[in-house]
Amino acid sequence: MKRAALIKYLLENNCILFREGSNHSVYMNKKGRGMSAVPRHSEIGDRLAVEICKQLEILKKISPKILNFFRTFLAVYLSFPQARFKPHGPARSDI
Repeated sequence: MKRAALIKYLLENNCILFREGSNHSVYMNKKGRGMSAVPRHSEIGDRLAVEICKQLEILKKISPKILNFFRTFLAVYLSFPQARFKPHGPARSDI
């Protein structure tokens, strides 16, 4: 997801820019219920966008595309519990 699209979505859902940092912009829900940092990358991952929306407590209003991705990810992730505990990369015998 593009950063500009996420920020537009946040502004449409009653979030305001709280402050600017050197690497992040901090947004706050107008009702004071949540606060989250949005990184200054041109492309933000869908899972991170969902987490930002959760922190700002606007997940119920999130776009169907992101919500569908989140549901699919959880379904796949929970259907393979052994995959959660596998280390990444090849096994090393010299440790």
